[in-house]
Amino acid sequence: MTTFLQTEGYVSHLERDLYIPGNILFSDQHAMKTTDGSSTSLIAGSATQPGYVEGVGSQARFYFIPSFLQLSSSQIITITV
Repeated sequence: MTTFLQTEGYVSHLERDLYIPGNILFSDQHAMKTTDGSSTSLIAGSATQPGYVEGVGSQARFYFIPSFLQLSSSQIITITV
């Protein structure tokens, strides 16, 4: 079991990362990220203004990501506002 003692800010949703076993996938409301406890990687980034930009992976831009749903290790649905 891994315990994470520190986050980068407010986390609105987190769950086990299906793509990278041992990592945690989380949303800090403006981006989706994955972490192993010591390093963090961007999965879907935030836009600087309200709206979105379609894209794959870190090229996708969303202004507000309160939650997400992992369908499989390669498919994630972002829930945006």
